[in-house]
Amino acid sequence: RVRHHECIKIKHMAKRILTSLFLISSVLALRAQTPHDLRLKIQKSKADTDRVALLLQLADYYVLKPGELKIDLDSAFDCLNQADQLSNALHDITWQNKTLSSLGTYYFEKSDLVHGKACFLKLADYYHKKGDKVQEAWAWRTLGLNIPRNSDVNIAEKIKYFENAYKLYYKINNPERALDIRKQIADAHLNQGKYELAENELKNILQEYKEIGYKKLHYTYDL
Repeated sequence: RVRHHECIKIKHMAKRILTSLFLISSVLALRAQTPHDLRLKIQKSKADTDRVALLLQLADYYVLKPGELKIDLDSAFDCLNQADQLSNALHDITWQNKTLSSLGTYYFEKSDLVHGKACFLKLADYYHKKGDKVQEAWAWRTLGLNIPRNSDVNIAEKIKYFENAYKLYYKINNPERALDIRKQIADAHLNQGKYELAENELKNILQEYKEIGYKKLHYTYDL
């Protein structure tokens, strides 16, 4: 049993390392290509999913660019609009959903909560109907992370989305992600002024983190 537990820990560690390497390589690749480079590739590309990918990459460049300048967000929307039209014309649901995700991120970046929420609610509904709990949980978690804490209504909505994500991560037996979501919920309760509730939640979360051998407990202590 101990050996099996150690194997699971090693697998999770390997997965985190690979995920980190992928994210680092993606960021480096994005920085290595200037908007001019990407536009040249788009011009030379065929009207297929490769072009959709390039359009989304260029849109992400403008959305994630510091400053939130209108000219950058306008450029991002132009790319997203092209990606949306092409993915629809290709009837490729995978790239339609990737485009919808990028579009939702774009709306949240420009503080358009109504349209941002609509994008990810549509994704959550699609993955729910498909029975894809992993992707549905991701959609709810993304919603929770992007809702601001600037009002009681928003915080309550934030908690609701996190609770949806938690139930799914629990069902698919992803304890680390489930506990991370519960930590987000406790943090939201702190914002609501429910200090005793949040403190009890964090104590329980810390104990459960220890039980699964999670090492990065300082993130929970920080709250």
